[in-house]
Amino acid sequence: MTPREELEEILFEGTLQEELLPKPLFKPYDPQPAREWTRVALAVDLGIVLVGLIVAFFYQGLRWVGGLDDLIKLSGIVLSPMIGIFGTVLGFYSGSQSVRG
Repeated sequence: MTPREELEEILFEGTLQEELLPKPLFKPYDPQPAREWTRVALAVDLGIVLVGLIVAFFYQGLRWVGGLDDLIKLSGIVLSPMIGIFGTVLGFYSGSQSVRG
C-alpha cells in the first residue's frame, strides 16, 4: 500500500461518499408549489366567474321573465348545470392532487 493510499484510508475512514462531494449550488426544481398555486388560482377564478354568471343571470332574468317565481324556476334549469360543471372542474384538479401526492 502506498503512503497516499494509507493517508486516504485514514482521512476518509467512516466518511460517506456523499459527504465528500461538493454541495449543489441550487436546489432541484420542485413543481409542487407552482401546481398548488395554480389549483388555488383556478378555484378562485372559477368561483368569481360562477358568482358573476349568477348575478348576471338574475339581473337580466328579471327583465326577461314575468315574475320572481318564474325566475326561480328558470334558475333551477340554467344554474344547476353551471354549478355542476364548476364542481366537476374543481373536483378534477383537486382529485389529481391526491393521486400524485
